Amino acid sequence: MENTKPTQQHTRIEDILHKIQNKEISIHSKTFFRLKWLAFTILVAAICFVSVMLCSFILFTIEATGQPHLIDFGTQGLKLAFFIFPWLLFIIDIVLIVLLGSLTRHTSFGYKIPGIYILLGAVCIIGVSGYIVESKTTFHKNMLMRADSKHLPFVGPMYRNVRRAPPPGYEIYRGTVVDAGEGFVLVTLDAYDTDVVSTTTTQVFVRFASSSPYLSEVMVGQTVLISGKIVEGQIIHPRLKVVPRLPLVE
Repeated sequence: MENTKPTQQHTRIEDILHKIQNKEISIHSKTFFRLKWLAFTILVAAICFVSVMLCSFILFTIEATGQPHLIDFGTQGLKLAFFIFPWLLFIIDIVLIVLLGSLTRHTSFGYKIPGIYILLGAVCIIGVSGYIVESKTTFHKNMLMRADSKHLPFVGPMYRNVRRAPPPGYEIYRGTVVDAGEGFVLVTLDAYDTDVVSTTTTQVFVRFASSSPYLSEVMVGQTVLISGKIVEGQIIHPRLKVVPRLPLVE
């Protein structure tokens, strides 16, 4: 029994040498493995970069379109938030994160860690990095202004889509307050058309009861979301929410 293990090891070594001599196993130089590791590193870095940019753009879209505020508009607001959420970009980002986790499993340290931990770690790193890019920099706002001036190829339409107003059918509108008085505000509604970049088209009177708390919140120049039915150019007793203002079109 004592000689069994050395004999087995000797047999395995002979088998390996035999396969090498018959070119059944390829032998590569150190340069090959260095280049392979360099290519792997570049691939992982590229996936991380694209994933972080997608994550930050999704967060930018959610904030710019006022999706968190749509919860206050009830069922219709939830339906609208679900409809305008960038699901395709979200799915692409999830696929990239899963791919990143899978690649990490093939590293010398990754294979020792359970896959679920690697995936959760990747989600946290990409999520935090995306949040920092969106909230702490003006990257996406600058890209939006470049898209408005037609100086942003490929992803320009994606950025111009951010300016698209809520689609018809939900009775929820986005616009800019241009006047305010006792019991009313005058709002210029944004157009539901990504090719129409100027804030234009329809103006509506939004009327409130004199005791409405909305009147103290609204100021001229603010961007608002309004829910209600437009009748003869007016919305009576609506719900209203002030939302972040998008960069002005140059």
